[in-house]
Amino acid sequence: MVSRATAGGADAVELLQSLRRVAASVNSDLKLDSVLQTVVDAVCDLTPWQICWIDVVDVAANQAEVVARRDKLEYSAAGRQTRWTLDGIPALDAVTGDEPVVIADAQNQRRYPAYAADARHRGYVCGVVLPLSTGDVDGRPMVLCVQSDRNLTDDPHQLPFLRTVAELASLAARNARQAAAAQAAVTTMARGQAMQASVLDALIRGQSSAAVYDLVQSMTGESMTILDGDARVVYSGVSPDPGAYDAAAWAAVAGDVARAAVEAAALDRHEQAVPQSPVRIGALGERDVWLRVTQVLDGVNVLGTAVFLRTSAAAYEPAHPPLSQLRSAVTAVLMRDLIRHQTEQDLGVGVIDPLLSGEWTRREDLLVRASSLGLPLGRPMHLVAVRARPAPAAAEWESLIRSLRPVIGQWQGALTVRAGAGLAVLVPAESVPDGQRLTHGLNAVRARAEQVLGRDVTVGWAGPCVELEQYPRAWRECGLAVELAERLRQYGVVHLDDFGAYRFLLAASAAEDVDDFIDKIIGRLLAYDREHRTQLLETAERFVSCGGKYQETSVKLHVHVSTLRYRLDRITELIGRDLGDEEARFEIILATRLHRLRSASLQPPSVQGPAAD
Repeated sequence: MVSRATAGGADAVELLQSLRRVAASVNSDLKLDSVLQTVVDAVCDLTPWQICWIDVVDVAANQAEVVARRDKLEYSAAGRQTRWTLDGIPALDAVTGDEPVVIADAQNQRRYPAYAADARHRGYVCGVVLPLSTGDVDGRPMVLCVQSDRNLTDDPHQLPFLRTVAELASLAARNARQAAAAQAAVTTMARGQAMQASVLDALIRGQSSAAVYDLVQSMTGESMTILDGDARVVYSGVSPDPGAYDAAAWAAVAGDVARAAVEAAALDRHEQAVPQSPVRIGALGERDVWLRVTQVLDGVNVLGTAVFLRTSAAAYEPAHPPLSQLRSAVTAVLMRDLIRHQTEQDLGVGVIDPLLSGEWTRREDLLVRASSLGLPLGRPMHLVAVRARPAPAAAEWESLIRSLRPVIGQWQGALTVRAGAGLAVLVPAESVPDGQRLTHGLNAVRARAEQVLGRDVTVGWAGPCVELEQYPRAWRECGLAVELAERLRQYGVVHLDDFGAYRFLLAASAAEDVDDFIDKIIGRLLAYDREHRTQLLETAERFVSCGGKYQETSVKLHVHVSTLRYRLDRITELIGRDLGDEEARFEIILATRLHRLRSASLQPPSVQGPAAD
């Protein structure tokens, strides 16, 4: 065949035989990359054309990229160019015109200067560039390019022959893509089933919702955010753009981004949306964002919403689970949380209330009821009380319980229920890792509660409780610590030990004759301070707490010693007591602290504005 082509071109019989061989070769493999390489190999091995390559034409980038090549001519390494600017080669004309571009004098033509320079460098004299009728995996057009050091363009059989080869190559590429899509679908289904099995296993083993969501997100290649039925964040995963948002920064904006994403995506009748084009979300600046959104309903009520997003335009990996399977996994977690919430409220009525009040008769019955609902009272437990001022409504407490779930989830087996004037949280002592202080986690609980409720929140804790009989006392200690913190305006995470002697003064401050005692000891000081806007009471209290030491007291009050002596003389004159007398000093400090407790209880609580999520 080559000898005839050299003499004057191949005859029709030889071209048909070559065509049959090309067809057999290109249909022998179903992998796209292998198919493309097989095409160029077959063209060079079975036809007179000595150079063949396939280019992907990226119009937006103004370049063509070689994705398969075969060259039987001798050429240097400098000629192995893989990317070409479209302005200097015929590929764009072939694609836009949807017709072959025949170049009879490759070395001397002027329309395509880069093509001419390459022809002179590598020694070919003619060429043909043909568009393929299929694109690459990203939908970009492709072209088949052939060259020869002999003039083959005068042969009338060559162009129809090459058109047929291009169509065979297109058909083989389409078949390979379909086979790859079918294989990807099988892989995707298998991966999705494996994910769902892993999720169910994690739920059965009692892993926290955050841990299960981490598992789901690890299989998506996207940033995942879960909103609850009130559109509050219950899970914020990895940042979609770590360079712009680290973990802490992303956690702060994830809720705003997810809510904006839900508004930007039009949910279909299946309560999910995959917009075909990117959107812009204010919290992410002028970045294009690709979304996938799905919503979980319980009848007409929204249980939660899952938002998956990325800032890259790259196609989804075939192995990533489809949105329907991700929705099933998220639904399983949300339903588990709903059932757990209902169970916890049953615990509050049937187990926690009598446990904390001590109003139970048979120890065995209480343990059995707790065990049947998954509460291991046989293990040591820390007890936590969460209170807010002013007191939230019942619906607000219910919403807070749901919002606290991701935070409480840091402790395996922890339980949150409505109790008393707020919430009770039981934290298994074994769930607090070595070196981690319980108060660190409780500060996160308080911060989240203040964010949701928009008011001052105090968290008191006690324990651990080992025996059932210890719970009522621990609960009273939690309540007493919270009350002291609220009266003294020391909102935060508190333990009864933080208040020293104040714990014993709280009950005394309610006595009927305590006002008489306060007035007798420091009443004239209080009246003088109110009338003259002075701070003699603070001076007296500081002097007494410093053990009557002038220098130490003056340093703490930031006054000169002579000024301090003048004030103390005035205090002695007003109260008629010697500040050097130990009993007098004791009565002053006692009256001062009782006055603080009494006056704090009479002041209205502060109200903050609602915090943003």
